[in-house]
Amino acid sequence: MRKFLTLALLVLALGRPAFAAEPTAPKNDPAIQIYNQEDGSAKVAFEQRGASYEVPAGAPVRLLLINGGFAADAKIVVESDRTLVPLRIVSENLGAEVGWDGTTRTVTITDGSNAVKLVIGSAEADANGALIKLDAPARIIDDYTYVPLRFIAEALGAEVGYVAKFNDWQGSLSQRFNNATIVTVEKEAGAVQKTVAEGLAAVKAASVAEHDSLVAYYKEIGASFSDENPDYDPADIEYIDKNIGRYFVYRLKGFEGYQVLYNSFTGEIYSDHAGLPTFNIDKGFVNISWLYQ
Repeated sequence: MRKFLTLALLVLALGRPAFAAEPTAPKNDPAIQIYNQEDGSAKVAFEQRGASYEVPAGAPVRLLLINGGFAADAKIVVESDRTLVPLRIVSENLGAEVGWDGTTRTVTITDGSNAVKLVIGSAEADANGALIKLDAPARIIDDYTYVPLRFIAEALGAEVGYVAKFNDWQGSLSQRFNNATIVTVEKEAGAVQKTVAEGLAAVKAASVAEHDSLVAYYKEIGASFSDENPDYDPADIEYIDKNIGRYFVYRLKGFEGYQVLYNSFTGEIYSDHAGLPTFNIDKGFVNISWLYQ
C-alpha cells in the first residue's frame, strides 16, 4: 500500500495565499476548501468566488451544490429534518426571477410560464394557481427568505439529491471531515449528459498525463521508483458507482482516499484531497507527486 505525504500537502496548502479570490468564476465550478481551525470550528472557503464563512465547533458542514457549483452564500438550515435554503439563491441560480411585495410580505418566483407565490409565515404556497402545503412555512433568517428546498427546486423543474457523510467514501486522511453533507440541485434543460464510460476514458487520459508529469519530475530530481515509493498504473481507474449531482465519482486504485469528479455535462475534471488541516476540491486530476514519500 502506498504511503501519503501529508506534510508535503500541508506545505503545499500553506505555501500559497489562503482563500485566494479570482475575479470571475463559472457557475459550475466546485472548487472549495474546508479548513479545520484550532478552536474546532471550520472555515469553508470558495476560492474562485472570493467568499467564505465559518461553521461553529461541533456543527456539521452543510453544502449546497446547484448545477455543479457550490453556492457560496447558502447557509442551509435543518429544522425537524426539513432542509431550508435561501429562496433567492436557489431561484436565481436556476434562472428564475424573484420579486418581493413588502406590503403583503409576498415573494413571487417566475420561470417562463411558471409562477410561485409564498407569503412569509404561511405554510401554503400558490404554484400556478394551485395551493400547495409546505413542509415548513417560508421565514426570514438573517435577512434571507428561507423555504423548503425540495418544494422550490421541484416547483422550478429541478431534481434534488443528498449526499450524507460525503467523506465516508474516502480513506483515513479525510475522515476528519466526515461530517460534511452535500445537497444537490440539478436542472439542465436540453443539455446532453455524457456517459460513465466517456467519463472513465477522460479520467484515465488525465491520469496518464499526470503520470507523465510525475515521471519527468522524478527524472529531474534524480529519484526513482522503489518498493517504498512504487510507480502506479495510470490507467488503473474505476467508477465507484457514486454520483454527486452531475459529477461521476472515480478513484485511482492505491489512492482510494482521493476522489476524482467528472462533470457529466461539461467534461471538466476535479479532484479532492486532504492534508492536515485542510480538505480541498481543485480543478484537474489529483497531483500524484505530492502523495508519495
